[in-house]
Amino acid sequence: MIGFALIDGLTFAVDLSLVSVAHGILRMPLDKPAISRVHVGGSRPSTKPAPVFLPNGETGFMAIEITHVRFANPERKSHETITHFKWKNVEKRSTGDREAESMVIWLGYPSNTAYIGTGSDRRYLAVVEPRGESAHIRAHHDDNGWSDDLLELPEF
Repeated sequence: MIGFALIDGLTFAVDLSLVSVAHGILRMPLDKPAISRVHVGGSRPSTKPAPVFLPNGETGFMAIEITHVRFANPERKSHETITHFKWKNVEKRSTGDREAESMVIWLGYPSNTAYIGTGSDRRYLAVVEPRGESAHIRAHHDDNGWSDDLLELPEF
């Protein structure tokens, strides 16, 4: 049975047969992901489970700051043409970079959070999967909806 969960203002498709709730915490097995992705703007949920992926093999809750992006064509910058993300985890003092497709899968898990900026300029990232288009990542303003702040990051 598929259900939908609203977590921090984002919609997740959830396979209810794979999850349990204990003390108000949603639990799911890592070998059978129960949450497929964030879906926005009327997109339909994927029935294909995403593989487990965490940067540097880490597990559990993880928050990373995206510090740089790489575009397929630097002359044509758009969210859809980002090919790689460079990130850092301040808490664990780790860094890395990942292809956009892998980051889309990773960010689809509710235990993972990515953001750009700091303090009042912090913008959280979410997966956007418009109908008929490839999934990509965008920054979200709490007040103003989607932003292009991700496109302004330094390139690597």
